[in-house]
Amino acid sequence: MPFSVSVWTEFVVYLCTEGKTARKMPDINLCCACIRKEESGMDRHIKALLGMMAVSLFWAPSFSVTKGLLACAGPISLVCLRFLLAALTFTGYRLIRYLFRASAGTVQDTAPHKAEAGSFGQAAEAGRASGLLPAMIRKEDRAEFLLLTAMIPAHYVLSNIASVTLDETESMMFSSFQGLLTLVIASLLLNSKIRPFTSIYTGTAGVGAVLLMEFQPMTSAMKAGYVIMLTAMVMWVIYCVLLARTLERYSIQDILFYQFWAVGILFLPWLRVQGEMAGAWDARALLGMAYLAVCCTAMCFSLNGAGIREIGPVPASLVLIVGPALVVILKMLDTGGCLSMRQLVGIGLVITGFVLVVLDVVGLGAEGRGEKEKGGR
Repeated sequence: MPFSVSVWTEFVVYLCTEGKTARKMPDINLCCACIRKEESGMDRHIKALLGMMAVSLFWAPSFSVTKGLLACAGPISLVCLRFLLAALTFTGYRLIRYLFRASAGTVQDTAPHKAEAGSFGQAAEAGRASGLLPAMIRKEDRAEFLLLTAMIPAHYVLSNIASVTLDETESMMFSSFQGLLTLVIASLLLNSKIRPFTSIYTGTAGVGAVLLMEFQPMTSAMKAGYVIMLTAMVMWVIYCVLLARTLERYSIQDILFYQFWAVGILFLPWLRVQGEMAGAWDARALLGMAYLAVCCTAMCFSLNGAGIREIGPVPASLVLIVGPALVVILKMLDTGGCLSMRQLVGIGLVITGFVLVVLDVVGLGAEGRGEKEKGGR
């Protein structure tokens, strides 16, 4: 160990005080320099891929959880509860972070309570500078930001309505189209060129997801559910593509803070939990609601935004296509059934598409890092 235990103890103090004690501790400066070098050497693209994989794991069982919660609340009420709880989670996170930094003495000069009495504008500006409040959306960006925010309730209300008539397997067909839709809409809205390799792994994963479907005769209700779910998928793809452009100007934390509160408050008038079904809100239902709000919304939206910012909307959507394979595997484990040959081939193609996405993203990251190092010589 190059550093003593006392130095490592003081290094913890360094982290809590954000470096205010570093001038008096040369060993700590050396330790921090080593850690910063190690962190800068880690590819951000790989971090984004790992984050998107975590999103896929959390979102895989969310459909069945949502379907169960629809017995407790209507489609619109469920969206309202989900995003209000996610907004409270985000607000609590900001408050805890602010209090921790204030206790460490790093926001004393910009703390909101330091503003002059009666000056709301100065207090708000101090709150933004300290990280307690999100950054203001500029006037020229507000129309696009409202359109971006509107895609969230449109997607989730429609998908909740479709969930009434569709099951997990039937809803998976739309995951097979997500990568293709993202590819087309991104080329239209972002004026991005379609790379041949991108088309290859998009098609591979899409064919695999189609093979995972269980084809059966469709009733009129199922046909309506398919149309509604396809519309919801288009709304989600538009959201992800517009988010990629918005992330060039604002952080994902600030974007989600506004969006979660806007969606929750928008549907407050429709928040009606049926009185005769109040008994359905047992411990399992409350746990499922917390899972949707905290894990599938607050955490996964953050990871999804970070992934889109780092690797782009098309590769990020292809990583999420692993979800259909996870749904099939979870269903087989729950029912005790066996996978058919067609489903095994489908899982193989989905995994192949996923591996190609990973190789492409890592390759682009290595290429970009190489160009940056070459330019620095």
